[in-house]
Amino acid sequence: MPLWALGPIFWRDQNDGGKAQVLDDVARFAQLRIPLTALWVDRPYSNGTNGWSQMDFSPKFADPGAWIGAIRRDYGMEVMIRIAPQVFDPADPFPGSFHNPTGYFDLSNGAAVAEFD
Repeated sequence: MPLWALGPIFWRDQNDGGKAQVLDDVARFAQLRIPLTALWVDRPYSNGTNGWSQMDFSPKFADPGAWIGAIRRDYGMEVMIRIAPQVFDPADPFPGSFHNPTGYFDLSNGAAVAEFD
């Protein structure tokens, strides 16, 4: 396990302000001298139902390489993104979806796994 994963990690359940809110949170922790080794970006960072079911970045989180890179470079922190093998909208097709109300999909299905590449 990497050492950063054992340190203090910040998580915000709702990121309606997009990357600007994430960057502001990180800057505020640094300003207050509260040490963090990582942050966990939760929904709604993505397109799709509930703001995360498409496994991509919405316009509010555009250019993830730049803002994630800035967090790593300027604050020495790692960034984690919340993902789950689940979609919530039957109209939102995803490879390997189980036909059930929970929206889970099969991670033993190669097409479903390819969506994460």
